[in-house]
Amino acid sequence: MNLIFKVNSKDYILNCIQLSFLILKIMSQPKRRKHPRQTNTPKLQKGIIYHKIIPVAVIIFVLFGIGFSFLITGYNIWWLITGAAIGAVCGFLFGYQIAKVLSKK
Repeated sequence: MNLIFKVNSKDYILNCIQLSFLILKIMSQPKRRKHPRQTNTPKLQKGIIYHKIIPVAVIIFVLFGIGFSFLITGYNIWWLITGAAIGAVCGFLFGYQIAKVLSKK
């Protein structure tokens, strides 16, 4: 059996246009979802965050001071303690300056 469908060209064009408008109408509708509300989280104080830099800088500079004094004088405990003290002071000053610069921004 040979089935031949006779389709009127005007009906076919109208059906295609209606289908395309239907697709456009469906696709253009915005999705109406409820978005979660943003809660106000308390902001951390800048001073607390930036002043954590100071102990880190002190520890790093103490280690550099001990290492530098060990390389220069060898294993002399008094010079190692002196290098650690000088490193601690330099680390505190360096960390304080970095915290001051970062807290201004």
